[in-house]
Amino acid sequence: MARPIALALVGLVAATLVWVARPAPLEPSFIHDLVGANVPVRAASQSVALPSPVRFAFADDGRGGSYAGTAAGGLYAIGPDLSVRWRRQLDAALVTPIAATREGGVVVGTVGGVLSRWSPEGDLEWTADLKAPVRGVSTSPQSDSVVAAAGSKVWRIDGGRPVWTFVTPTPIATTPVSGGQNAYVATRGRRLHAIDFENGVPLWSFRSTDSIESTPVVDEDGVVYLADEGGSLRAIDDAGELRWQMRLSGPVVAPLAFAGNGDLLVHVAGANPQMNRVSRGGTLRWAIRLSRSDEPHLACLSPAIALDDGRSAVATIDQDLVVLAASGAPEAVIHVGGRVDAPPILLLKSICVGTESGIRCARP
Repeated sequence: MARPIALALVGLVAATLVWVARPAPLEPSFIHDLVGANVPVRAASQSVALPSPVRFAFADDGRGGSYAGTAAGGLYAIGPDLSVRWRRQLDAALVTPIAATREGGVVVGTVGGVLSRWSPEGDLEWTADLKAPVRGVSTSPQSDSVVAAAGSKVWRIDGGRPVWTFVTPTPIATTPVSGGQNAYVATRGRRLHAIDFENGVPLWSFRSTDSIESTPVVDEDGVVYLADEGGSLRAIDDAGELRWQMRLSGPVVAPLAFAGNGDLLVHVAGANPQMNRVSRGGTLRWAIRLSRSDEPHLACLSPAIALDDGRSAVATIDQDLVVLAASGAPEAVIHVGGRVDAPPILLLKSICVGTESGIRCARP
């Protein structure tokens, strides 16, 4: 592995570095606001009790079920009927994003640095020691390759064997993502790195104005959408050039997500937590304040999810799941009864989220 690492280090110095100034703040008036809104509030109708909190490790298996990892290191396969199909105990806590494979299995990483792939039936297919807490993993629908981040390294793993590693100058706090022929990873050192997926050689590096905790998204044209803790949202093309930028009203720490029509769903934290819907061209379509009270709130780290008919749903720090119309108007508030950091997923016709006491589901 010495040669790929050396190539990555040399290429890191040679790669194009792009830096931009922080954009001027955008202070939209809220088109919608949950405070004082006459929106029905109901409790989650279904649940799966688990003995330890589900933080970020929650993923759709692509077959109507899901996988959930807990802070105690338990990995659970959940069926479409919300029954536990199987359970496996791992070496350490599962508190970072996991990813389903194209065959319906799952790849997970623990704080102990062990990356493992499991079949849909719960058989262990391979493990790899990344020697640092795993920050997140992503899989590809076109191949069996896995891209994982651990410490200050990005790894491509095929069949349990490292293909390449890329070393970043500062620690990684996001999940690596793939788009086209590239892999992308953002760091706390304010940089987004583009890496050649085939050989791990760095292509370019874009410098943001603030630390990056939010996992970016990539569209079908290779445009990367990146948000940072300063509230800046940017579009960067596949050559590392800035297309546009805007500044939202608070920090962004939750992963970005796409709406059904390709718009961006941006979950903004801060004293007035909100969700923003932004076009791919950088136009703010609407904003909604998500808290049901006027008290200052901490960040909710869960991303939004696209539903049918242009609708979307997002979890809040109030332990709610808010269903929004295409216009951004709130349609329903579902109280799940626990902090939500894991991404919401769709199981059949229900929205499910991981909480401190297990999985909660409800019809939107």
